[in-house]
Amino acid sequence: MWRWKELGELLKTGCEWLNDYLIINPTELQKLEVCQTPAKLKDAATFLVKAGEAEAKAGNIEKAIAIFKTAFKWNPQLTKFDPQQKAEAERLVIDANRFVEEKKIKEAIAAYNQAQKLDPKVVSDANAWDVLCWQGSLYGSAKEVMFACEKAVNLAPNDGNVRSRRGLARALTGDYKGAITDFEAYIAQTDDTKSKAQVQEGVKALRAGNNPFTESELNKLRGK
Repeated sequence: MWRWKELGELLKTGCEWLNDYLIINPTELQKLEVCQTPAKLKDAATFLVKAGEAEAKAGNIEKAIAIFKTAFKWNPQLTKFDPQQKAEAERLVIDANRFVEEKKIKEAIAAYNQAQKLDPKVVSDANAWDVLCWQGSLYGSAKEVMFACEKAVNLAPNDGNVRSRRGLARALTGDYKGAITDFEAYIAQTDDTKSKAQVQEGVKALRAGNNPFTESELNKLRGK
Protein backbone atom coordinates (compact mmCIF):
# COMPACT_ATOMS: atom_id res chain seq x y z
CA MET A 1 0.00 0.00 0.00
CA TRP A 2 1.31 3.45 -0.93
CA ARG A 3 0.07 6.68 0.58
CA TRP A 4 -1.43 8.88 -2.21
CA LYS A 5 -0.35 12.49 -2.00
CA GLU A 6 -2.84 15.31 -1.93
CA LEU A 7 -3.21 17.34 -5.14
CA GLY A 8 -1.33 20.29 -3.66
CA GLU A 9 1.59 18.09 -2.76
CA LEU A 10 1.66 16.56 -6.24
CA LEU A 11 1.65 19.97 -7.87
CA LYS A 12 4.45 21.16 -5.61
CA THR A 13 6.52 18.10 -6.42
CA GLY A 14 5.91 18.56 -10.16
CA CYS A 15 6.99 22.18 -9.99
CA GLU A 16 10.14 21.18 -8.12
CA TRP A 17 10.98 18.62 -10.80
CA LEU A 18 10.50 21.25 -13.50
CA ASN A 19 12.35 23.99 -11.63
CA ASP A 20 15.40 24.39 -13.89
CA TYR A 21 13.38 23.86 -17.06
CA LEU A 22 10.88 26.56 -16.15
CA ILE A 23 13.61 29.06 -15.27
CA ILE A 24 15.29 28.79 -18.68
CA ASN A 25 11.92 28.54 -20.45
CA PRO A 26 10.11 31.49 -18.86
CA THR A 27 7.28 31.56 -21.38
CA GLU A 28 6.26 28.11 -20.06
CA LEU A 29 6.50 29.43 -16.50
CA GLN A 30 4.08 32.21 -17.49
CA LYS A 31 1.49 29.55 -18.31
CA LEU A 32 1.93 27.65 -15.04
CA GLU A 33 0.85 30.06 -12.32
CA VAL A 34 0.83 27.22 -9.81
CA CYS A 35 4.64 26.97 -10.20
CA GLN A 36 5.31 30.68 -9.91
CA THR A 37 7.22 31.40 -6.71
CA PRO A 38 9.03 34.71 -6.04
CA ALA A 39 12.44 32.99 -6.20
CA LYS A 40 11.64 31.18 -9.44
CA LEU A 41 10.25 34.32 -11.10
CA LYS A 42 13.31 36.32 -10.11
CA ASP A 43 15.68 33.71 -11.55
CA ALA A 44 13.64 33.40 -14.74
CA ALA A 45 13.42 37.15 -15.40
CA THR A 46 16.77 37.33 -17.18
CA PHE A 47 15.73 34.54 -19.54
CA LEU A 48 12.42 36.32 -20.11
CA VAL A 49 14.35 39.40 -21.27
CA LYS A 50 16.07 37.17 -23.85
CA ALA A 51 12.67 35.95 -24.99
CA GLY A 52 11.61 39.58 -25.43
CA GLU A 53 14.72 40.30 -27.45
CA ALA A 54 13.88 37.37 -29.74
CA GLU A 55 10.37 38.74 -30.28
CA ALA A 56 11.76 42.19 -31.07
CA LYS A 57 14.19 40.72 -33.59
CA ALA A 58 11.26 38.95 -35.22
CA GLY A 59 9.51 42.30 -35.58
CA ASN A 60 6.94 41.67 -32.84
CA ILE A 61 7.57 44.97 -31.08
CA GLU A 62 4.39 45.18 -28.99
CA LYS A 63 4.80 41.61 -27.79
CA ALA A 64 8.43 42.29 -26.92
CA ILE A 65 7.49 45.36 -24.90
CA ALA A 66 4.90 43.37 -22.94
CA ILE A 67 7.48 40.66 -22.19
CA PHE A 68 10.06 43.22 -21.02
CA LYS A 69 7.49 44.75 -18.66
CA THR A 70 6.67 41.31 -17.24
CA ALA A 71 10.37 40.66 -16.68
CA PHE A 72 10.59 43.82 -14.57
CA LYS A 73 7.60 42.68 -12.52
CA TRP A 74 9.30 39.36 -11.90
CA ASN A 75 12.58 40.98 -10.91
CA PRO A 76 12.53 44.73 -10.18
CA GLN A 77 16.31 44.56 -9.66
CA LEU A 78 17.01 43.93 -13.36
CA THR A 79 19.24 46.51 -15.03
CA LYS A 80 16.84 49.30 -15.90
CA PHE A 81 15.99 49.99 -19.52
CA ASP A 82 13.08 51.43 -21.41
CA PRO A 83 11.08 48.49 -22.87
CA GLN A 84 9.96 50.51 -25.90
CA GLN A 85 13.48 51.70 -26.67
CA LYS A 86 15.02 48.27 -26.18
CA ALA A 87 12.49 46.66 -28.54
CA GLU A 88 13.09 49.33 -31.18
CA ALA A 89 16.87 48.92 -30.80
CA GLU A 90 16.63 45.18 -31.40
CA ARG A 91 14.56 45.81 -34.54
CA LEU A 92 17.10 48.32 -35.81
CA VAL A 93 19.91 45.78 -35.39
CA ILE A 94 17.99 43.37 -37.62
CA ASP A 95 17.67 46.14 -40.21
CA ALA A 96 21.39 46.88 -39.90
CA ASN A 97 22.30 43.24 -40.42
CA ARG A 98 20.16 43.14 -43.54
CA PHE A 99 21.81 46.29 -44.87
CA VAL A 100 25.24 44.71 -44.35
CA GLU A 101 24.18 41.65 -46.34
CA GLU A 102 22.93 43.94 -49.09
CA LYS A 103 26.27 45.83 -49.06
CA LYS A 104 24.45 49.03 -48.04
CA ILE A 105 27.19 50.07 -45.64
CA LYS A 106 26.10 53.65 -44.94
CA GLU A 107 22.58 52.52 -44.14
CA ALA A 108 23.93 49.77 -41.88
CA ILE A 109 26.12 52.21 -39.97
CA ALA A 110 23.18 54.58 -39.50
CA ALA A 111 20.95 51.77 -38.22
CA TYR A 112 23.59 50.49 -35.79
CA ASN A 113 24.25 54.00 -34.48
CA GLN A 114 20.56 54.66 -33.97
CA ALA A 115 20.14 51.31 -32.21
CA GLN A 116 22.99 52.09 -29.83
CA LYS A 117 21.50 55.46 -28.96
CA LEU A 118 18.38 53.62 -27.82
CA ASP A 119 20.26 50.79 -26.10
CA PRO A 120 24.08 51.06 -25.81
CA LYS A 121 24.37 47.32 -25.10
CA VAL A 122 22.15 46.11 -27.92
CA VAL A 123 25.14 44.69 -29.85
CA SER A 124 27.19 42.79 -27.29
CA ASP A 125 29.02 40.20 -29.42
CA ALA A 126 31.97 40.66 -31.74
CA ASN A 127 30.44 38.97 -34.78
CA ALA A 128 28.09 41.76 -35.87
CA TRP A 129 30.83 44.39 -35.65
CA ASP A 130 33.30 42.05 -37.35
CA VAL A 131 31.00 41.48 -40.33
CA LEU A 132 30.37 45.21 -40.70
CA CYS A 133 34.13 45.84 -40.52
CA TRP A 134 34.81 43.24 -43.21
CA GLN A 135 32.07 44.22 -45.63
CA GLY A 136 32.72 47.92 -45.23
CA SER A 137 36.42 47.42 -45.90
CA LEU A 138 35.76 45.34 -49.00
CA TYR A 139 33.29 47.82 -50.46
CA GLY A 140 35.06 51.15 -50.12
CA SER A 141 34.10 52.25 -46.61
CA ALA A 142 37.08 51.18 -44.50
CA LYS A 143 37.37 54.54 -42.79
CA GLU A 144 33.66 54.68 -41.98
CA VAL A 145 33.60 51.17 -40.45
CA MET A 146 36.82 51.46 -38.45
CA PHE A 147 34.77 52.02 -35.29
CA ALA A 148 33.14 48.62 -35.89
CA CYS A 149 36.56 46.98 -36.37
CA GLU A 150 37.69 48.44 -33.05
CA LYS A 151 34.56 47.25 -31.25
CA ALA A 152 35.00 43.73 -32.67
CA VAL A 153 38.62 43.55 -31.49
CA ASN A 154 37.73 44.95 -28.06
CA LEU A 155 35.12 42.22 -27.67
CA ALA A 156 37.32 39.43 -29.06
CA PRO A 157 40.95 40.58 -28.62
CA ASN A 158 42.38 37.07 -28.95
CA ASP A 159 40.56 36.12 -32.15
CA GLY A 160 43.07 36.11 -35.00
CA ASN A 161 40.37 36.31 -37.67
CA VAL A 162 38.86 39.41 -36.10
CA ARG A 163 42.32 40.95 -35.88
CA SER A 164 43.00 40.20 -39.56
CA ARG A 165 39.83 41.99 -40.66
CA ARG A 166 40.80 45.06 -38.69
CA GLY A 167 44.20 44.68 -40.32
CA LEU A 168 42.57 45.00 -43.73
CA ALA A 169 40.74 48.15 -42.68
CA ARG A 170 43.93 49.60 -41.24
CA ALA A 171 45.88 48.86 -44.41
CA LEU A 172 43.20 50.47 -46.55
CA THR A 173 43.24 53.62 -44.42
CA GLY A 174 47.04 53.94 -44.44
CA ASP A 175 47.81 52.58 -40.98
CA TYR A 176 50.41 50.10 -42.18
CA LYS A 177 52.05 49.64 -38.78
CA GLY A 178 48.74 48.79 -37.14
CA ALA A 179 47.83 46.47 -40.03
CA ILE A 180 51.11 44.58 -39.65
CA THR A 181 50.47 44.08 -35.93
CA ASP A 182 47.01 42.67 -36.63
CA PHE A 183 48.15 40.41 -39.46
CA GLU A 184 51.00 39.04 -37.36
CA ALA A 185 48.47 38.15 -34.65
CA TYR A 186 46.53 36.22 -37.30
CA ILE A 187 49.66 34.49 -38.61
CA ALA A 188 50.56 33.35 -35.09
CA GLN A 189 47.17 31.67 -34.66
CA THR A 190 46.13 30.20 -37.99
CA ASP A 191 46.78 26.61 -39.02
CA ASP A 192 45.83 27.37 -42.63
CA THR A 193 49.18 27.11 -44.41
CA LYS A 194 47.96 28.71 -47.65
CA SER A 195 46.29 31.63 -45.91
CA LYS A 196 49.29 32.15 -43.66
CA ALA A 197 51.62 32.36 -46.67
CA GLN A 198 49.34 34.89 -48.39
CA VAL A 199 49.15 37.10 -45.30
CA GLN A 200 52.92 36.89 -44.83
CA GLU A 201 53.35 38.19 -48.37
CA GLY A 202 50.99 41.03 -47.55
CA VAL A 203 53.00 41.89 -44.44
CA LYS A 204 56.19 42.01 -46.54
CA ALA A 205 54.54 44.51 -48.90
CA LEU A 206 53.32 46.65 -46.01
CA ARG A 207 56.80 46.67 -44.46
CA ALA A 208 58.08 47.96 -47.79
CA GLY A 209 55.52 50.74 -47.67
CA ASN A 210 53.21 49.23 -50.30
CA ASN A 211 49.52 48.47 -49.97
CA PRO A 212 48.96 44.92 -51.25
CA PHE A 213 45.19 45.36 -51.35
CA THR A 214 44.72 46.53 -54.91
CA GLU A 215 41.29 46.52 -56.52
CA SER A 216 42.20 43.20 -58.09
CA GLU A 217 43.04 41.70 -54.71
CA LEU A 218 39.88 43.13 -53.15
CA ASN A 219 37.85 41.53 -55.93
CA LYS A 220 39.38 38.17 -55.00
CA LEU A 221 38.39 38.72 -51.38
CA ARG A 222 34.89 39.63 -52.54
CA GLY A 223 34.72 36.31 -54.34
CA LYS A 224 34.64 37.84 -57.81
